[in-house]
Amino acid sequence: MEKHSLKLNILGRNFPVLVDEDEAVAVQQSVKLINDKVSRYRLEYGMRDEVDIVLMCCLEITLDFIKSKKNGEEAGNTKLIIEKLSHLEKQLDINQYVE
Repeated sequence: MEKHSLKLNILGRNFPVLVDEDEAVAVQQSVKLINDKVSRYRLEYGMRDEVDIVLMCCLEITLDFIKSKKNGEEAGNTKLIIEKLSHLEKQLDINQYVE
């Protein structure tokens, strides 16, 4: 897979990174998300200490990740339950004609 060289700017600091081609857009979206959250914490909460801001951003992003993962697992469980019910329904239909 081809690698892309990106220059990322997070909190006014530049970071050169080398990423897979299929990750480049996601990395750029991640940087935008981080910078947007930093700006929001500065404006809404009047936070100035960069370490505090970054830690709060980490907390928020991690919480969002955990919630989405949990929702994904619940969706997977729902799909499994539907598949089992469908299988049982088919078995009931078959048993109806066996008598």
